[in-house]
Amino acid sequence: MSIFGRAKRAFGNIARNPAGTFRQARDWIDKRDFVQFGLRGSIARYRIRTRSGPRRIAGDDPIVFCLLRNGMPWLASFLAHHRALGFRHFVMLDNGSTDGTFEALAQERGVTLLSTSAPYKAYENTLKRYLVDRYGMGRWCLFVDIDEQFDYPGRGNVSLTQLTDYLDARNANCVITQMLDMFADAPLSQLAIRGKSDLQSVFPRYELANIDARPYPFGDAGEIAMQWGGIRKAIFGTDNGLTKVSFFRNEPGLAPFVHWHHVKNGRFADFSAVLFHYPFESGFEDKVREAVVSGRYGYHTPDEYRAYGARGDVAELRIASDAALTFGGIEKLVDEGFLIVSDRYRQFVEGRSTASVR
Repeated sequence: MSIFGRAKRAFGNIARNPAGTFRQARDWIDKRDFVQFGLRGSIARYRIRTRSGPRRIAGDDPIVFCLLRNGMPWLASFLAHHRALGFRHFVMLDNGSTDGTFEALAQERGVTLLSTSAPYKAYENTLKRYLVDRYGMGRWCLFVDIDEQFDYPGRGNVSLTQLTDYLDARNANCVITQMLDMFADAPLSQLAIRGKSDLQSVFPRYELANIDARPYPFGDAGEIAMQWGGIRKAIFGTDNGLTKVSFFRNEPGLAPFVHWHHVKNGRFADFSAVLFHYPFESGFEDKVREAVVSGRYGYHTPDEYRAYGARGDVAELRIASDAALTFGGIEKLVDEGFLIVSDRYRQFVEGRSTASVR
């Protein structure tokens, strides 16, 4: 078995037997990290060009980062959603878009736009680490895909600034985020979303029945679990990892983007947040086809995309489930156990509510 095959097996077993398999995966990751963040990291800056927007971002406000290609369907909603949360700065690295994404971003306020032709499957984590080190050192960084939207419990009462103040006061440097696949009970061909600013109204459904929660293996996260599966497992049979560390303070000692979506030396918040995930739109079939043919996402995801494509006429596929729920606010996700909040954080949120009434 190749080194890639051994690594894939190790990651598949790590959450089921953390004590026995974590050591095996860690040894392999240490070698891969030397390549990603050592060898490739030393040349990453020469493979990126700044195209528009400020080269330096003043102040210490949190920044949204995104590495993307052909993101036009989600772009309007992505920017609108995160601006509504309070984010003012975006660092967007375009990796060869052909659908107008690059040109649209060049016209957006508050966006530093960069481009690279580096192959995603080899440079994904290298490029991400480079961006947060260049623009986000000492700041809170949110690194999300273009089809993901971040949110957190208590957002109606707690501003983004109040949230980061709480995290800093608790000496936390990262927040675990749980991906929630959102869908609509309609053929994918009917779900064109380009230009739409509110995707929750288009994709109001989600499912929790097929999520498998296991102990978080990459640090002391308290009651917060590592989640796998979800609606993609129910429909396609894939056991997708749903847990990431997407929001973190990039401080000395913290190492982001190890284990692909996690960190070393993390001090975890006492609550989890959500990444609303919107993959199931009218262009899904084209993305699946390109992913299988190009191998763009590297050795560890082709099986996933082949499983998507194996469903046949993907364009007419309906994502549906007898266990589907209708989104009713982020606090409902807490009540349902998908997100975790501590008593301390709950009291913090309630205190902000009382203050707003006064």
